[in-house]
Amino acid sequence: MSEGLDAILAEIRRKFELKRSKILQNAQREANEIIKHAERIAEAEVNKMLTERASRLRSKLIGKALLEVKEQIIKAKQEIFNTIEKKLEDEIKRIVEGKNNKYDYYKVLLFFIMESVKAIDESNIIILANERDANLLKKNLSSIKQKLERELNRPLTITVSDNYIKNIGGVIVRNAAGTKVYYNTLEGRMKRILEKYRVRINKLLFSEINKMMKGLL
Repeated sequence: MSEGLDAILAEIRRKFELKRSKILQNAQREANEIIKHAERIAEAEVNKMLTERASRLRSKLIGKALLEVKEQIIKAKQEIFNTIEKKLEDEIKRIVEGKNNKYDYYKVLLFFIMESVKAIDESNIIILANERDANLLKKNLSSIKQKLERELNRPLTITVSDNYIKNIGGVIVRNAAGTKVYYNTLEGRMKRILEKYRVRINKLLFSEINKMMKGLL
């Protein structure tokens, strides 16, 4: 009986161990699956966080870069304008001072006056200029009046004002009542030239920044 009982108990223990082993194996397998699942979730979450942070950081870096680029563009544009303006101003001064033989400033001044008088279309006109030009015009006023009258085919009353303006050259012409004024200074013409260059420079600079943007994005 004892041997039979021992055999039965041994079989029970063997089956129990097998079942226990399977339970442990299944538990281990499930545990591994849970761990792997947890790892997958963690990895996905980390990737998501890293992507979001990287995206925010990239946006900040790009924003900073674009801000710096914008500042450089503004600075470059201003430097270009300053250079052009300085060169134009220097060249105009050379013409006014008679240092450029290609131009006769007195003829230029007469042209400005003629253009202004035609635009105002009045018979009684007052010319304002800087002191140097005003003295030149006063000296030649009779000749200037005759030329204007021949050109316009009508009599004119012309006065050169003693109220001098501060400019490089050119004139401001108005009627006696002051209701019509025509600004024809060299600075004004220079400004119009610069405005043309402004459009051209903007196109060139924005073309460059677009290329830089593509590189950043």
